[in-house]
Amino acid sequence: MQKKYLWIAELVWWAVSLLVAGVLISPYYSELIVDVPYLIPNVILIVVGIQCLRLTLFLGFCPFSLSRWSIFPLTFAFIPVCMYAIREYSTMSQFFNTSSSWMHSFSYLLTLSEKSEMADYIRTEFTWCAVIAFIGGLALSGKMIVVSWQILSGQSGFTSLNRQQR
Repeated sequence: MQKKYLWIAELVWWAVSLLVAGVLISPYYSELIVDVPYLIPNVILIVVGIQCLRLTLFLGFCPFSLSRWSIFPLTFAFIPVCMYAIREYSTMSQFFNTSSSWMHSFSYLLTLSEKSEMADYIRTEFTWCAVIAFIGGLALSGKMIVVSWQILSGQSGFTSLNRQQR
């Protein structure tokens, strides 16, 4: 019965993170007229950042806490998240700084000042999301290393840590 609630909570967290991604992207999504190289990575970074922070803070309240052995693959699984965040931030930065084609990505109905304001919002929002995903990935990897160490040493173990949180 308890497993059922953990899986329901997991689905709710994924739905909330997708909703947050939609809310953060909605101010400029309707203004875009062509495909921009950072839109999908932006959604991915928002969702991954929220999930990394959630797993770091509430590890005992997720389905991964049911199996001690699921912790070990998660220890190093989020290091690629950090590399992805850096690469996509670099792509977004190059898109806005080195080319003037970003102006043509917005609707022709917008004035130049509105396009600049929209570009500033996108840069700021993407930077924050990339930083949160990067720090969340590092924090989650650190927490998984500590929990793995506790499991292997047998000092407190993840199951007793899980019971203390509930």
